[in-house]
Amino acid sequence: MKDISPRIGVAYDLFGNGKTAIKGTWGRYVQGLGGGSANAPGPYIVNPTNTIVQSTTRSWNDSFFPVGDPRQGNFAPDCDLNNFSSNDECGGIDNTAFGKPVANTTYADDVMRGWGNRGYNWQSSVSVQHELRPGMAVLGGYFHTKWKNLIQMDNTLVTPADYDQFCITAPVDARLPNGGGYQVCGLSDVKPEKFGQVNLVATNADHFGDPLQVYDGIDVAFTARYGHGGTLSAGTSTGRMHSRCVSPDLPSVPYCDNDPSFWHPQYKLSAVYPLPWWGVQAAANWQNLPGFPATAFYVATNAQVAPSLGRNLAACGAQAVCTLTTQNPYYGGQIWGGNPNMLAATGASISTLGIPLIEPNSVYEDRLNQVDVRLSKNFKLGPTRIQGMFDIYNLFNAGSILVENTRYGANWLRPSVVLGGRLFKFGAQVNF
Repeated sequence: MKDISPRIGVAYDLFGNGKTAIKGTWGRYVQGLGGGSANAPGPYIVNPTNTIVQSTTRSWNDSFFPVGDPRQGNFAPDCDLNNFSSNDECGGIDNTAFGKPVANTTYADDVMRGWGNRGYNWQSSVSVQHELRPGMAVLGGYFHTKWKNLIQMDNTLVTPADYDQFCITAPVDARLPNGGGYQVCGLSDVKPEKFGQVNLVATNADHFGDPLQVYDGIDVAFTARYGHGGTLSAGTSTGRMHSRCVSPDLPSVPYCDNDPSFWHPQYKLSAVYPLPWWGVQAAANWQNLPGFPATAFYVATNAQVAPSLGRNLAACGAQAVCTLTTQNPYYGGQIWGGNPNMLAATGASISTLGIPLIEPNSVYEDRLNQVDVRLSKNFKLGPTRIQGMFDIYNLFNAGSILVENTRYGANWLRPSVVLGGRLFKFGAQVNF
């Protein structure tokens, strides 16, 4: 593959006095290429394991046998796992090529060869820096990045006509938008006769519509020197990633066009100052960041889906008890970018995701608010220099949520990772 990647940067002294500068950049940056493809050309490394389909999923109904049968509810798949068709408690596998010596994915020429076919992005920026007075300056900038030649996984054995669409009703819950109870539509399930038929081809996403991945951001920063050796830095930054997926296989994808609000700014402030006692230097950092984006993935049962779909889920076969969770990437095609909104039926215990009930990047937890401080002092012992440090991390012991359970249910929104508690730390750095 061959590419030309022009880049340019300019800076201009606006008033000719060295106090105000306008800067701009513009450039093209190509995506790195790696080895491992089973049928990639020339310099690519062929990995033998990529010539075998190594994963698949199937539904499992532990309530298949009647009450009183020891196989009912025993948490073991009572079926012939070597039989890839639906039998007893197990549904059919969702990729009939499982275990066979065929390539997981083939690559179209438009992503492997030719001029300008490699994934790339355009990056541009414009900024203004102005000196307010000696030792004090302000900077403002706008940044724009657009990704091109996005890759789409296309299952050539199915088309949008091979899917039936359905809706589900979101649970009634005050924590959901408008209290829940709304319809989530645009969901798709492959027709039973096409279930498990997979032949993936990686190709340019532009063949199937108008995919989009664009970032826009604004930064404002202030820096100053003050007193006897003190420095102060403050700034704010905000931006958004607008993404739009395409699908050659599904008739629609929920929340495919995600255009979040631009105004979720982060604020940061840091100061360093040498104290007038014993050569001690004090430093403090404060940051206020957007909260964790809340999501809700709902696991729906076949009984909830069938009335709208007009049949059982394809993965369930004749089993009336079956659960809908997230799609295996080999089932029915995969949206570019690993979009988690692709859905299919698999066993409830296999996946941690499900049907998205909340549009991505529309609901956030409380903002993170953190303060850290440091006291340091330098010592000199002959040619050796020692800096002793005393740090307090998370001075006010904030408990902001960093990660939470996104699976809708009894534990939904339960934090799994929170900001670490107040921490005192002593350290030293020795230079010799």
